Amino acid sequence: LELDPAFAEAVANLSALYLDDPARPDLAIKILTAAIEKIQGDDRLVQNLAYAHGLKGEVDASSKLYEQLLQKGENLPLRFAYASMLFDNKQADKAAVELKKCLAATADDAPMLVTLGRMLGGVKAYGDCVAAIDRALKLKSDDPEWYVRRGICKYEIDDEIGASADFQASIKVDPKFATGHYYLGRSLLREKKRLQAITELEK
Repeated sequence: LELDPAFAEAVANLSALYLDDPARPDLAIKILTAAIEKIQGDDRLVQNLAYAHGLKGEVDASSKLYEQLLQKGENLPLRFAYASMLFDNKQADKAAVELKKCLAATADDAPMLVTLGRMLGGVKAYGDCVAAIDRALKLKSDDPEWYVRRGICKYEIDDEIGASADFQASIKVDPKFATGHYYLGRSLLREKKRLQAITELEK
């Protein structure tokens, strides 16, 4: 970069190093801002800059850059990066909007669907959480944690019966899954089934 400040490949890779753990977003922002003034149309640099601002908690600056990129066309990984930035910065309402767009654009990718479900639950979009994990479980039904995650979201929308069924399903998949026994025990306590609850909690 000393030889050629407009060498985009060098800017992209150096900024990526600065954004890796341990992150140094200030250094990334410095070189990216200078480079973008000289290099037009390189979306990698703009995305790295958006990410750097997000790491610093500069939500408005980061959002502006992500939205600028998304205006060029829908891009699921980019949309998810934007949603994640909002989620990490505790912008629950805005994150929910972007996460729902990600959910609508996600095809048969079970791990991605579950990730979206977890995050949607984290922003209190519990119905969408259930819908996301429903789709994931139709693709892959042997992960007990997915049932527990869906059960928690069902409980939040007052579907206690559905939640209890999911907690039971989790320990059918893995009888030694402690988290499943824990949540089933809590569910049984709410149903005033104290002895059964004790059994599950002891397990």
